[in-house]
Amino acid sequence: MQTAHKTDIGQKRSHNEDCCYVTQGLAVVADGMGGHNKGEVASRMVVDILKEKLSGPNAKCTKTKMKQAIVYANKQVYAKSKADDTCAGMGTTVVACTWDNEKVLIGYVGDSRCYEIYNHEIHLLTKDHTLVQTLLDEGKITGKEAENHPDKHIITRAVGTDEDEVPDVLEIDRKAQQWLILCSDGLTNHVSEDFILACVEKNAEPQKVVDELVNMANAGGGFDNITVIAIQF
Repeated sequence: MQTAHKTDIGQKRSHNEDCCYVTQGLAVVADGMGGHNKGEVASRMVVDILKEKLSGPNAKCTKTKMKQAIVYANKQVYAKSKADDTCAGMGTTVVACTWDNEKVLIGYVGDSRCYEIYNHEIHLLTKDHTLVQTLLDEGKITGKEAENHPDKHIITRAVGTDEDEVPDVLEIDRKAQQWLILCSDGLTNHVSEDFILACVEKNAEPQKVVDELVNMANAGGGFDNITVIAIQF
């Protein structure tokens, strides 16, 4: 397997509140927000905690372990936001992925995403925790309306904003020639699923994939920080 990652400030922001980590068995993307520019504190805390809880030579991850790790990270970020006035209101999205020889586990809160690309098809594995997704689920807007909705940036769940936040966790099979793309919304606000698929299809190396995707997001406006992890099994 091969992995690559890239995080970029984008074209409009003064600093980067995204944080990411990838190793042979764990990948994490966190997109921080709020609290007097302390979003980067929240995202770094979550990444560091998940590195501690979910990585290592004997780190056999289960759905329960993934859930517990993110729940613990949530409580730590929440406590920090309450104890430190400069961090008041901070929070972060997270999407985390672990794998062994047979299975892949994905845990997430917020609107950072995980895509699977396999057999020339792309599938969104996660489901955004956003106002727009709620409106879509309720049939109040169409998929086309969701793409450019004025409230697209409003998330309904995040790590650190509610003391009792619990992540969604799912499991899929690991397959040969399978790709996983983890990303913050700085990518998906500018780059379509079709382009992500086309980028993977034409590039054999994960580093080329993440470089091209970040470049495309910046070319599209780069209104937010951009983070991408590519994993090729």
